[in-house]
Amino acid sequence: LDTFGIEYKFMSGTRVYKSGLLNPQIHAILVNAKKVGEIILEVTGQEKYMRVLPYLPVCANCGRIYTTEAVSYDPNTRSVEYVCVGGEIAGKWYEGCGFKGERKISEGEGKLVWKSEFAARWAALRINFEAYGKELTDSVATNDRICREVLRVEPPVHTRYELFLNKQGKKLSKSAGELITHTEWLKYGSPQSLLLLMFKRFEGAREVGLEDIPIYMNEYDVLEEIYFGKRRLEDKSELVDKISLYRYSNLLRIPPKPTLHPPYNLVVYLCRIAPKENTVEYVLNKLADYGYKPLDDYERNDLLKRINYAMNWARDFETISVEVTLDEEERALVKSVAQLLLEQTNEEGYQAVVYQVAKQKGVEPKRVFRALYKALLGQESGPRFSSYVSAMGKQNVVERLVKAAEDSKTTTSSSS
Repeated sequence: LDTFGIEYKFMSGTRVYKSGLLNPQIHAILVNAKKVGEIILEVTGQEKYMRVLPYLPVCANCGRIYTTEAVSYDPNTRSVEYVCVGGEIAGKWYEGCGFKGERKISEGEGKLVWKSEFAARWAALRINFEAYGKELTDSVATNDRICREVLRVEPPVHTRYELFLNKQGKKLSKSAGELITHTEWLKYGSPQSLLLLMFKRFEGAREVGLEDIPIYMNEYDVLEEIYFGKRRLEDKSELVDKISLYRYSNLLRIPPKPTLHPPYNLVVYLCRIAPKENTVEYVLNKLADYGYKPLDDYERNDLLKRINYAMNWARDFETISVEVTLDEEERALVKSVAQLLLEQTNEEGYQAVVYQVAKQKGVEPKRVFRALYKALLGQESGPRFSSYVSAMGKQNVVERLVKAAEDSKTTTSSSS
């Protein structure tokens, strides 16, 4: 949370119970234990809490908590009577010690069960929004009803999220080394790129892998250009969505101005070919040649972070996958440029090819540039084309263009 600049107030569950913060809610739930049991039964089908109270005292004899059952509550003394009978934890049965005793809820030596604790927390802490995982749907529905019908408060507004999946559409496996931690992500991408992943879509399971980082890095740059008016969108609804997504990717703390946006794979390529003894300066100088020259410390510091991400990627991974979507006209433009590029030997010739193809095909040059950037970078803009060809190597660019034209997803042709 600190890494992402998220503001929060840490509260220990143990200390919350010890402090008595939840005592009014615990009392109300235990006084209305029958009603709570009926709600749990109706929502989940679980009958247990028609028989025992939704509270787990810590056994005064053996010190365990999940082995106890609360059998009665005295509202006058606010004491819970319990028996240590044993319980199943993570699929394993733990035998109780058989002790019978009482616990005052004011002692903080016990806790509500999950199916009622959310409601107590929401009411005591005045929580007005809480996201939850799909697997907790029944618990949330139960606690929502307890809020309304027992505690007489409105539950928070919710949004439900689902699991992340691997690229084969299966649950991420820890044993297979598929789990992605935020620490791993931040080796190769910015906090904003990860926040973008999280905020872009909540509902439904999503496939994710470290190979997605370049995509989200570039997508964040596009959002920034839209927000600061450097890129126009005609669709007003889409514009509102993109601006909102940018704001939330920055936790509503908007940067003072946009930064430089060299494509991720260009920076990675430069890191690969840079001399080991002065990689950073080499990449900075090359980027300046391509039009990405920082004008102040703010831009330079951001660029240095990007170079560090790219250096880590270049060290740990072989390639970057770019998803390309071209319409039929764009395929034809890309193929034509690829053919003519082979005949050129310098940057002037590389740039001239674009205008030559535009004239031959009867389209605006910007239409050709857009098709090229989509094929090469997976986005509609990028560095000066001739400089990019020089940096990446003419043969590499030609091969990439041909592959993109052959392998890209097809869309319906649209005008520029």
